[in-house]
Amino acid sequence: MILLDSNEKIQKLLDGNYAEEDILYYNANEAEIRPDYDYSKLQAKSYIEVTGCLDPPQNLKPNHQKIIYPWFWLVDTIRMVWDNDATDPKRYWQTTRPPAQFYTCMLGQLRPHREMIFDLLLWNKCVSQYLTFAGKGIYRDVVEPIRQDVGRVVWSGSNQQKTHRFPPWYDLCLIDLVVETHEDHTFYTEKTWKPFLGMRLPMIFGNCFMMKPLMEWGFRFPLNIVDYSYDNEPNPYLRARALVMELKRLREEVGMEKIHKETLTIRKQNQRLCFKLLDTIELPSEVPEFPAYLEHLEISKKLGKRFLSY
Repeated sequence: MILLDSNEKIQKLLDGNYAEEDILYYNANEAEIRPDYDYSKLQAKSYIEVTGCLDPPQNLKPNHQKIIYPWFWLVDTIRMVWDNDATDPKRYWQTTRPPAQFYTCMLGQLRPHREMIFDLLLWNKCVSQYLTFAGKGIYRDVVEPIRQDVGRVVWSGSNQQKTHRFPPWYDLCLIDLVVETHEDHTFYTEKTWKPFLGMRLPMIFGNCFMMKPLMEWGFRFPLNIVDYSYDNEPNPYLRARALVMELKRLREEVGMEKIHKETLTIRKQNQRLCFKLLDTIELPSEVPEFPAYLEHLEISKKLGKRFLSY
């Protein structure tokens, strides 16, 4: 079996050079092998892809399969978001402190659905002091060395820790408006896990029904305060517009103080659930173990136990 562990091997697969080979690809950090790739054209004797996407393509050949492992980014975010040996869980987040800003929205690379959200926020006069859009060169100057290049656009391995870390202003904000990597795949990255881990209140724009798996996993949302019906809208523009309008309604008609007080308990519970889930995570039994996944999981479990101990 050929393990796809380099861009060169991936390209060989896409070029059809592995038509008579058995292929294994650990790709749980992505939703697909390439954006909008047509898997019906993939040539391989057999093909197994471990994916982070909860709704993999339906056009796979009979001897090709995708195995869903949606936990890569949860584990990786926990592993990177804190200084593991220095973090004191009892002091880290002052969740009882009233927020100073209603929301933050941290947009990275240019993508059409991110520009759509950005334009809707501008049009509805919902621009936050902590709205950043690296792809448009809009970012805040910060002093922490770990986030000197908030305006990054080009991805590199060293940037992974920088994207995982909470920005310096994070605990000043009540809501994290999360604009996920895809608006047509159910795929959760560090963008989704950060508000849960940082005890912020997430409002997520991605695929429709993004909240359903999260609720099935046990995460709680203040349904009595926030109208999440936007999450059910199949049209991405209408979904984005409804989300922004709900954010505006919450700011103007409900207010930070009420939302903060009435969501504090579930925000704490959601953070603890992130750590509890670590003990339920198993690597796919259908494929050989991938050492790096196991190593990252053990590091995250160690930190999670410290947070759950208080």
